[in-house]
Amino acid sequence: MVKIKRVRNIDGENVILDINHFVAGLVPGLNADIAAGSIYRYIEQDLGLTISYAQRIIEAQPCSDDDRRYLDLNGMDHVIVVKNLTHLYDGRLFEYTESRHRLDKFYFTDIARR
Repeated sequence: MVKIKRVRNIDGENVILDINHFVAGLVPGLNADIAAGSIYRYIEQDLGLTISYAQRIIEAQPCSDDDRRYLDLNGMDHVIVVKNLTHLYDGRLFEYTESRHRLDKFYFTDIARR
């Protein structure tokens, strides 16, 4: 597994902590330079893999030590956590990610079709 932590900044505040876990054998060569840009561009364009779908779980959780270390929480004691299990076109799981969002900067929208 390759583990990468990235902080997302909005209006000068650290509001999202992404913790990505990639299957090393499926994403060879992944490093900090690639992670500073677009990991998905690297996977699809450089490695020639096709990303297909992700299962998402969304829940509120108490702040972790990492949340307190990396995010500007402004006294908040919970974050919204979006867990992604992301699969390639052939169904193989290649990534597990937790995106940890500050409460006041998170919103969810969805389209449900019948």
